[in-house]
Amino acid sequence: MSFVTLDLTEVDALARDLRTGADDIEPKAELVVAKGGHDVVADAQVLAPYEFGVLTASIGVDVDGLSFVAGPTVEYGLYQELGTSEMPPQPYMAPAFDRNLVRIESALGQLGAQVLR
Repeated sequence: MSFVTLDLTEVDALARDLRTGADDIEPKAELVVAKGGHDVVADAQVLAPYEFGVLTASIGVDVDGLSFVAGPTVEYGLYQELGTSEMPPQPYMAPAFDRNLVRIESALGQLGAQVLR
C-alpha cells in the first residue's frame, strides 16, 4: 500500500499573506480606482463635443470604494455619445474609458503582485 503526503505549508503561507495583504491593499486600490475615475472624467471633458460647455461641465464621477460611475448629467449627453437618426455619434465617454482602463488594470495588478510577494 502506498501513501501520499502533501505539504501545504506554502499554501498556508499564501493564505496568510492574502489575508494580511488585503487589509493593506484595499485602501490603496480604492485610491487607484478613484484616480482612474477622475482621469476618465478629465479625458471625457477634453473629448466631448463643445458648443457652449454645458456637456463638458456636466461630466463627473461618483466613486464608491472599488467602483466608479462616470458620465454626463445632461440628458443629451447620451445622444452625443451614441448619435440619433438625425445626428452621427460623437463618442467621448467610451474613448475616455478605453484610454484609462489599461492604466487602472495595470495599477491594480501591481497592487495584487505586492500581496503575493
